[in-house]
Amino acid sequence: MSAAVRYSGRWSASAYERHRDRLLAAVEAAGLHPVGQPRWLRFDPPFTPWFLRHNEVVVDVAEPTQP
Repeated sequence: MSAAVRYSGRWSASAYERHRDRLLAAVEAAGLHPVGQPRWLRFDPPFTPWFLRHNEVVVDVAEPTQP
């Protein structure tokens, strides 16, 4: 199972870090556990205008163990 956050804009390290932190906070708030490192998915070629670019940060998650 995976969790993702989608956003538009430029491919910058700061945008990735901002959305990664947002995603990891949402995963924890949902009671899930991240498994492995988040991945940065960039869907559009570099010549696409920044406002039309689509990006995602994805992390695999595990459901919490129940007692």
